[in-house]
Amino acid sequence: MSSGTTLGAQLKTGWVTALTDYDENDLEGAGSLRVEQDGDIFRWVKNASSDAAKVGAPACFDAGNATASDLFTECVVEDQDTGDEMLFAGIWQSAVPGGDYGWIQVSGQYTEARVSVGSGVNIVYGDVLVPNLVTNTAATDYVSYSLVKLAARTDADTALKFAKLNDPHCLAIEAIGTPLTTTAAIPLAVIVRGLL
Repeated sequence: MSSGTTLGAQLKTGWVTALTDYDENDLEGAGSLRVEQDGDIFRWVKNASSDAAKVGAPACFDAGNATASDLFTECVVEDQDTGDEMLFAGIWQSAVPGGDYGWIQVSGQYTEARVSVGSGVNIVYGDVLVPNLVTNTAATDYVSYSLVKLAARTDADTALKFAKLNDPHCLAIEAIGTPLTTTAAIPLAVIVRGLL
């Protein structure tokens, strides 16, 4: 089989870009899945937002495309509604500008995820982390564009909503012994479990 040949549902064997690359053109075929030798899985997607993605931040599928064929090809980075936050896609691998294409990690271990759990809340091994994508703020603000401990979210029906889905979240795999603040750039190792 030649490099770049499609094996199945958007799964290729050859790639033009590195996992940290992005481009204004769809170089890899939006929605294509990339499986690395260590088993980690990545997806080439379009940043459907006007803002650039934040490295290590969660990406969510664009709920506005829920009935379209491109649901699994476009992700958003900010100003999420409830539906988008429920459609966790993965972790941004680079600062993909709005309208450009780049890679998100869909499955596997990611070692420097952006996390915000609020003062006085610890993250421990096995905690469920979900997207906390809110109104656009400064890139250094870890309240926005971050993962948050499920129990720390304030949505009245969050637990119920996420319980209905099949693992659209991350799991903490590195225990944090001290409370995280809402602005601390503390990397956290997580297991990514996005929707495939």
